[in-house]
Amino acid sequence: MAIKTLAAWVLLERAFGRLGLTGPARGARATADLLADSLARKCEQDTGFFPAVFEKGNRARILPAVEGFVYPLYLGFDAAVDRHGRFGRLLGQLEGHVALALQPGVCLDQVSGGWKISSTSTNTWFSKIALAQRVIRRLFPNALNAAAAAADRVHADWQRRPGCGRDAMCDQIRSDTGISCGSPYYPRGVTAFLWLSERNPS
Repeated sequence: MAIKTLAAWVLLERAFGRLGLTGPARGARATADLLADSLARKCEQDTGFFPAVFEKGNRARILPAVEGFVYPLYLGFDAAVDRHGRFGRLLGQLEGHVALALQPGVCLDQVSGGWKISSTSTNTWFSKIALAQRVIRRLFPNALNAAAAAADRVHADWQRRPGCGRDAMCDQIRSDTGISCGSPYYPRGVTAFLWLSERNPS
C-alpha cells in the first residue's frame, strides 16, 4: 500500500502541475519524496528485503511491493522510474528485494515453479502476478532468474486446468497445485492485459 501511495502522490504532482496549481504540485512532490525516503529506510539491512508489513517484526516477503510503480510506468512518467532519478535509491532496493524474493521457497513455488504473491501462503492471485511481472520486466529485468522468467507457462497452465478453464479466467489459485480456490470472473483479472501485452508486444 505504501508504494501505491507513493505512486498516487507522483500522479497528483503531475495532475496539479498540468492544472497550473503550483502550490499543491510542490506539496505533492515533497510528500512523494518524503515517503520514498521513509520507505527506503524500511529495507532490512540484514536481509535486503522489504517486510510485507512495517510492524511487529514482520518477515513475510511479497511481490506486490513493486506493483505501485505500474502506474507511472504505464503512464510514461519516465522521471519517476529513472534508476538515476529522485527514486533511484528506492528502485535499487526494490530490485534487490525482487531478486531475493523470486527464489524457490520464497515467492517462487517449489512445487509448480509459479510465482507466489506472498512467501507465507500458497494462496495467490494471477491479477497481482501480472502487475508484478509488468514492473519487474520493465524496471528490474536483471532480477529475473531463469526459473522465474520461465513461469509464464506455469501461469498459463493454471488458467487451462479444470476449474479455471470451465469458468473462464480465475484469479485466486493455489500456487502449489494450480487449482482455483475462488474468484472466477474476478474483475481484477483485467490486469492480464499487461501480461498478454508483455508476451505479445505490438
